[in-house]
Amino acid sequence: MDYSTASISELLFAGFKLFWANLKNIAGVIAIQMLTLSFLLLIVVIAILNLAADSTGDALGYGPLIGLLVGIYICLSICLIFPVAYIKKFHALDNNHAVETRVSLLQGLSYVKPLLIWFTLYFLILTYTLLMAALVQRSLIFLPLIIPGIVFVVSLCLSPFFIVHDDMTATSAIKQSHLTVWRSWWKMAGYLFIAIISVMLVYFSIALPFTFFFGILSAAIPLLIGALSLFNALILSALLPFLIALIYPYYLATK
Repeated sequence: MDYSTASISELLFAGFKLFWANLKNIAGVIAIQMLTLSFLLLIVVIAILNLAADSTGDALGYGPLIGLLVGIYICLSICLIFPVAYIKKFHALDNNHAVETRVSLLQGLSYVKPLLIWFTLYFLILTYTLLMAALVQRSLIFLPLIIPGIVFVVSLCLSPFFIVHDDMTATSAIKQSHLTVWRSWWKMAGYLFIAIISVMLVYFSIALPFTFFFGILSAAIPLLIGALSLFNALILSALLPFLIALIYPYYLATK
């Protein structure tokens, strides 16, 4: 398919097809990703609970929140090999051949350094944007401060594809992503919005029945509330390849 002449709807459909038609092929990576993330999140939760238990209510402050953010950053940083594996697999499948799960994961290790640089910057921008969004709910005076965050969240989203697909350094990929997206920023923003909404619709269709079921049981077993949070996080992480598959055709269309 010639992605460069495809419409937005055609690109989205190509992404849907790329994911669903090859779900079995990427199932191994998804399973390893979920097991790894489960272990890491469990460590983070235990650490946060210990921090809260060792602190008094007045002294607690922002400690658990900062600890949670740091924990999430560490977990996601360790899991950076998985986006590489998905991009490598989707590239191979789009060209009618396959890459073994073991090979795709090993390839991910070689891209950890540039991806970590990009991810650190992206994580800080995203955290800043979410913080400004929370402040906007209190006062509209913070509204102008959220705009730069939104601009860069969109304009840097293609960086991983340039790093993995084109073997660029982190700096070059970030610059190239920004220059590529900036030419049609609103188009990329709209496409990314639709892609995220599509992912969230799938997520809620899976998570809501379990949330309702666990919600009933948690009245008798409060511990299930924590289990539900972990389950929801894992479901969302399992949909990462879906988001990557949706964005991948758009990236190819910019080539």
